[in-house]
Amino acid sequence: MQHLEQSIIRVLNANGTTVGTGFVVTDQLAVTCAHVIEAAGSTCGKTVCIQFYHGASEQVVQVREDGWSAASKDDIAFLRIDGLPEGVTSVIMGSAANCDGHDYRSFGFAKLAEFDSRKVSVIIDGVVSVRDQQKQCMIQLKGDEIDKGLSGSPVLNTKTDRVVGMVSEYKDSDQTRFAWATTSDTLASTLSALDPAFRLWSDLDPFL
Repeated sequence: MQHLEQSIIRVLNANGTTVGTGFVVTDQLAVTCAHVIEAAGSTCGKTVCIQFYHGASEQVVQVREDGWSAASKDDIAFLRIDGLPEGVTSVIMGSAANCDGHDYRSFGFAKLAEFDSRKVSVIIDGVVSVRDQQKQCMIQLKGDEIDKGLSGSPVLNTKTDRVVGMVSEYKDSDQTRFAWATTSDTLASTLSALDPAFRLWSDLDPFL
């Protein structure tokens, strides 16, 4: 099983406070939500400070203009990394298709009591359409454990051991919290243009 903690980044504001989560997708790129970058006081074409969870080293990175989709659209921000610290690895991503009912794991920086990080393990409901035509289909998640700070966290399908999405938003309805994630397929449509060598891995492909 993939060790998400080796791929996770904190997104920091100018005061060094964690405002959200992200994860490494290639040797030179990480991804988070556009609204997380805005919460850090930055935007596309500017820089932002990140901290790798593994090893805690910090790096000032550029928010790629060609890897940006506003929060009102697909809410994606790709970050250019200047080399990975020792022990940090990129995730292995696979398609979000046919993920209904699978368990998922995630990891990010929601605060609770004296803890500022959180492991999440719940169920993927499946891919759903969005009424807003500016957005592509999203993954609906059982969201009881999703909270502020987890935006930008990877969604790891534990059945296929592939990252299939990125946590983006949540909303409460009566006694139920729903959460949604940008699909890996949506991320890949931009990522493949930024890095032509990138591809989504099949469930049958062995890890390298």
